[in-house]
Amino acid sequence: MIDRHAVVQRHTIRYHEPHLDAPLTLWYTRPAHRWQESLLLGNGRLGASVWGGIERELISLNDDTLWTGEPGYEANPKAPEALPEVRRLLLAGDHAGAQVLAGDSLGGIGDTGVYMPLGELSIDMPVPADQVSDYRRELDLGTAMAQVTFSHHGVTYRREVFVSHPADTMVVRLSGDRPGALTFTAALTSPLRHETRIDESQLHMSGRAPMRAYTYSGRDREPEYDEGPDPRGMRWAVRLAAVAEGGTVSHGVRDDAQVVTAEGCDAVTLVVAARTSYNGPTASPSREGRDETALVRRDLHAALGQSYDRLRAAHVADHQQLFNRVSLDLGRSPQAESLPTNERLEAYVADSGSDPGLAALYYQFGRYILITTSRPGSQPATLQGLWNPSINPAWGSGWTINCNAQINYWPAEAANLAECHEPLLELIRELSENGARVARDHYGARGWVSHQGTDVWRYAQPVGNNPQWSNFVASNAWLSQHLWEHYAFSGDPAELRRIWPILSGAAAFHLDMLVEEPLHGWLVTAPDINFENIWVKPDGSTGSLAMGTTPTTQMVRELFTNVITAARALGESPELREELEVAVQRLAPMQISPTTGQLQEYLEDWGRTMKAEVLSSWGAVASAQIHPRRTPELAAALRLIFDTERWWEEKDDPLAGPCLGSWEGAFQAMAYARLGDGDTALHIFDLHLQKAVQANLGSKFIGHAPNNPMFQIDGNLGQTSAVNEMLLQSHVLENGVYELDLLPALPAQWSEGAVTGLRGRGGFEVDLRWSGGDLDTATIRSISGTTTRVRHGDRTQELTMTPGEQRVLRTDDLG
Repeated sequence: MIDRHAVVQRHTIRYHEPHLDAPLTLWYTRPAHRWQESLLLGNGRLGASVWGGIERELISLNDDTLWTGEPGYEANPKAPEALPEVRRLLLAGDHAGAQVLAGDSLGGIGDTGVYMPLGELSIDMPVPADQVSDYRRELDLGTAMAQVTFSHHGVTYRREVFVSHPADTMVVRLSGDRPGALTFTAALTSPLRHETRIDESQLHMSGRAPMRAYTYSGRDREPEYDEGPDPRGMRWAVRLAAVAEGGTVSHGVRDDAQVVTAEGCDAVTLVVAARTSYNGPTASPSREGRDETALVRRDLHAALGQSYDRLRAAHVADHQQLFNRVSLDLGRSPQAESLPTNERLEAYVADSGSDPGLAALYYQFGRYILITTSRPGSQPATLQGLWNPSINPAWGSGWTINCNAQINYWPAEAANLAECHEPLLELIRELSENGARVARDHYGARGWVSHQGTDVWRYAQPVGNNPQWSNFVASNAWLSQHLWEHYAFSGDPAELRRIWPILSGAAAFHLDMLVEEPLHGWLVTAPDINFENIWVKPDGSTGSLAMGTTPTTQMVRELFTNVITAARALGESPELREELEVAVQRLAPMQISPTTGQLQEYLEDWGRTMKAEVLSSWGAVASAQIHPRRTPELAAALRLIFDTERWWEEKDDPLAGPCLGSWEGAFQAMAYARLGDGDTALHIFDLHLQKAVQANLGSKFIGHAPNNPMFQIDGNLGQTSAVNEMLLQSHVLENGVYELDLLPALPAQWSEGAVTGLRGRGGFEVDLRWSGGDLDTATIRSISGTTTRVRHGDRTQELTMTPGEQRVLRTDDLG
């Protein structure tokens, strides 16, 4: 048990000093004023946002399975009859007619669920905020712990907060450095309907989620609950226990709410457990759900059986086992590091070159987010990772799978966090089961399909009825690329066997979606869209529905190629492999516009009216179909799109701002990195930090109302991935040999540095050290044992390594 009589730990605290021994710390000299400034903690399933208040501390809580709705499926009865006619109209060139019919008949029935907030833990102390000194709140990325300290009347108060993956609970320790100085009240509340009570000397809060909330329209409306006698909806429960060291803890009512009161204590440990009745994507949480009350009681009992020191040590060790795999040193900046993080960001606007350490901090913050939001057994990272305070969040705070969810996982493998990739891979497996019904009922096709968005129930149908986003049918191909990458980075043949049914199913679907376009006889997907872009024809007409768009064709080509390779390696499905080998040769090729010289994004030479939504760069950033050495003409044509428009620059519309947040900045920085231009990639990275990052380092979506409580972590993780690609790239060559490309896009500003622990495809781990802008040493460790070509600029060397073997190379070792 936690020792109630332990000696109070006393700490020596240095305030407002450089803290050069802890460069991976976010710190501030005032509490958060908005949720976007809170410090983010999580264990993959349970999330906490720590505000750091003085008189009142707020910790916003989330459980990644707390969603609206229940499982359900209803086929669109219009789709089977409308599909052939939509294709006929497209082939005849009547895009307007096809768009109208698709909007009427090819949309989805129903809508996705919405991710709900769990509630808040509040801690009230009789300490006036205007009477404290030496205030500091911080988040240590290396330990995944938040801390708040301040002094009042000669007493230094401390709060330590962490969300433990081993214990599956949140732990808050409050202490004062004078015996008996600690007094506070703690309470639980929620924006959802709930009740609280005292149970077994613990504070218990429980409720039920709404059946519906509003995401795109009607966001000012209240969520809708099932009001029936046997209501449906997700059940949830939270329990809070308080263990005092010295003093007393009691329970009572304050302002009509149940509270825990600590009086005259040396220290108090609060342990919070939370669970829902979620029992998988196909089980009704109200009829077939898990017993959330029993689960939360079990979690809390297990945590209370351990001392605080043991809980803390197990949490830190578990986090560091993942976080410490990669280190990045781009140079130190003591003067900048001595500033609070919000001031450091402001200073970065003035002179980015003087603070290379902020780039390393931001990179590691991206890895931190992935660790805290995505662990084996949890749900994948949503648009906001794990954290959401709103009952009507933008886009449902869910998984938008026409780009955002995938970008979240771009850095997972290269940044040595393969385990954190697994929740997305499990979502794909579960989604493919619902997607098989949609493929059959909606399209009369084999295999499985997914569209623009999904949720905890693995919704696979089109989202809404607007073809501009509803009729995106390539998300299954993009998601399948994540399955393939997980295999490619490990080199594990057992992994290839596991993913085969999902890969082959997605390929079978796209075989059935191909039609022969009349002008060239190419095979193209119909119907199709180019992300959410609106095309414009030379005659000025506009629309979104098309066939054979460049990004969809890139994704389908990559999928077919991977499935052919897998079929040969596994000896599987020779008939399917033969179909794919014929079809892949007939797919529409990438084209260069004769009018602009840019990569053409449609079969015809049409323009694109949306801003920075260049999904045709997928062929460069998510595969190697466009590569500066292997396909220099296509690489130059793609680059010309970005070079011509330069969306990251300031525009006339101050509300729109430069396109640097979310997927926009991610695609731009990644494209330049993959094209070998590290200086421009870093320029976009720098501007992203200056324009699109909030005080807690969360990436904001530029153009949204400033008080909208949201951020989009694909902005963070897209830039994290760009840093990976500046330092190390890896691809499979035509002969099946992997290539490790060392420092392929090193920016001039990063002339001195080192990185350890990056992963390369083929099962390699790489450490690099460089100076004067050139490679000094590369340490390469083989995990699976295979052959690789090591490249640095124009110099190469081929290595054949056994499992566990390590080689140290210098520039002179490369031929």
